[in-house]
Amino acid sequence: MTTIFISSSDRSNGEIYNFNTQIPNKVLPKNKRFQVKIIDLTLPFTFNQLNSTFNTIDYSIVYNAVLYTSSITIKAGSYNIINLLAALKTALQDDILLIVGVSLVLSFTYDRNTMHCILGFDTLAVATTLSWTNTKFNKMLGFGSISFTNLLTQESSQPVNVNPVNSLYIRSNNLNIDGFKTLLGETIRTDILMKVPLNSQTGSIIQFHDVFNTLHINDSSLSTINFKITDENGDFIELLLDWNLTLRIEIVDVDDKIVHEIAPNNGTDKTNAFLQQEKAKTLNDIKELLPKVQKKNRK
Repeated sequence: MTTIFISSSDRSNGEIYNFNTQIPNKVLPKNKRFQVKIIDLTLPFTFNQLNSTFNTIDYSIVYNAVLYTSSITIKAGSYNIINLLAALKTALQDDILLIVGVSLVLSFTYDRNTMHCILGFDTLAVATTLSWTNTKFNKMLGFGSISFTNLLTQESSQPVNVNPVNSLYIRSNNLNIDGFKTLLGETIRTDILMKVPLNSQTGSIIQFHDVFNTLHINDSSLSTINFKITDENGDFIELLLDWNLTLRIEIVDVDDKIVHEIAPNNGTDKTNAFLQQEKAKTLNDIKELLPKVQKKNRK
C-alpha cells in the first residue's frame, strides 16, 4: 500500500482543473492490478458559478419587422440575481444599440416572493421580439427558452438558481473504474472518482474526507493519471487556484477476491476463466434441480 500527495501545481501538463501527473513505476508496477482511494481533498473555492463555458449568449431581435442577430458575453463571475440581471440588461442594451441603431430600454426584474424573473421592454411602441437559447444560463434565471415582445413580458417558470454548481465531481480520463451495478447486475463504467458536496462559501477552502469509497481499477500499466473537476453535467469547473488530494494505491494480486469481482470479460484472464467455471457449475446445478422440482410440483 502506498499513499501519495498529488497537487495540480505539480502537473506535467494540462490546466488546474484538468491535468495529468506522472506516477513512478515503483508505485504502479507494470502488469499489476490495483485499487485506489482518494483519502482527502483540499480545494480553494475560487471558481465562478457563471464561467466561460456558457457566459456567451447568441440572441436575435426582430425590430420593426427586420431580423438582427448578434451575441453578447457577460463577464465570468459569481453573481446574485440582481447583479446578474443588471449585467445582462446592460450588455444587451449596448449591443442592440450597435447592431440595430436604436436605444431600447429593457425591464428585467426579480420577484422576491415567487423567486421568479420577469423580462420585458420598458414602454416600446415599435413591434419588437427579443429571444435567445442558452440552456445553462437560462436555467440560472429560471427559464427554458426565452422570448418576449414589446407587448408581452415573460416570467420564469422556475425559481432562479444563480448557484447551479452544488457538487464537484472529481473525474479521471484513464482510471477505468467500476462505478455501480444496475438492478440487473450490470456493471456501469464511470470516470467519476469522487463527488464533493459544496457546503462552503466562495473564497473559503473546501476540505473533504472520504473514508468509505474505494475504486477498483482494471488498467494494469499506468504511468500517468489524469484528474479533472466538473459539474454534474461533465462541464469543467474553471478553478483559479491550485488544489490537491491524497491518493492511496494498493496493488492487488490477480487471484485476490476483489480482482475476481472486477476482472474484464475478455476470455483470456485466468480470473475470468474462474468466473466462467463458477457460472457453468451454477447453471449445471440448476439443470439438475429443475426436473426434481417439476416432478414434485406434479405430485
